[in-house]
Amino acid sequence: MSDSPHDLYHRSVHGLHFEKPGEAPEIWCYTDQITYAPGDVVRLHVSTSEKRFDLRISQDGLAGTAVFQRDGIPGYRRDTPEDCSVVGCGWPVTLEL
Repeated sequence: MSDSPHDLYHRSVHGLHFEKPGEAPEIWCYTDQITYAPGDVVRLHVSTSEKRFDLRISQDGLAGTAVFQRDGIPGYRRDTPEDCSVVGCGWPVTLEL
């Protein structure tokens, strides 16, 4: 017996609770784009259970070169929609670089 498209959709949206904020100490972050050109503004959207967090960004590659660091950024837990995997989280911008 195979699942109907509705069943598959429902499970993909509501069945992956480990992919959204929960109760344990944690931090979640996404950007407004997947890739960036030099000079582009990067917008980070963050939800965390911590009052402050540190951010380190490294350029992907063999060496993992650090390109940005900031400590003590104020943190907030953001509401996350049940269907976030379909409609997105809609969190406000936490930091622009």
